[in-house]
Amino acid sequence: MLLSLGDVQTLLPNASGSGGDGMPTVYEQAWAITCTWPGAGAYVTLSIEGLVTEAANESVDTGSYGGDEREPVSNLGEQAEYFGSSVFDETGVDAKSRSFLVAVTTTHVSPPPSKDTFIPLVRKVLTQLP
Repeated sequence: MLLSLGDVQTLLPNASGSGGDGMPTVYEQAWAITCTWPGAGAYVTLSIEGLVTEAANESVDTGSYGGDEREPVSNLGEQAEYFGSSVFDETGVDAKSRSFLVAVTTTHVSPPPSKDTFIPLVRKVLTQLP
């Protein structure tokens, strides 16, 4: 298990569930897995993209998850950012490491969790990837 319910509850204390089945969606140049934990109208999402071609690896960066506010995060993968989106009421950290792009996000969580709350979770996922 990449993230436990206890990990997720550091972002959303009333989160529940197992995150879903974690079945990958396969694309031509990448695969993606998304796990979601709901809690009282809000949720936490873990997204992992595996970039299977060099073209995909070169074209994808941490900006893929959008956000109208972005702040670099150091010492987390090759590139990482803390982001917030007022449009989607979403906050998170995404990081690219080797041929993976990992994002842990919260949606409809108020106040939004701090950057320092997300970093250990993203780091935990990155260290478990091959």
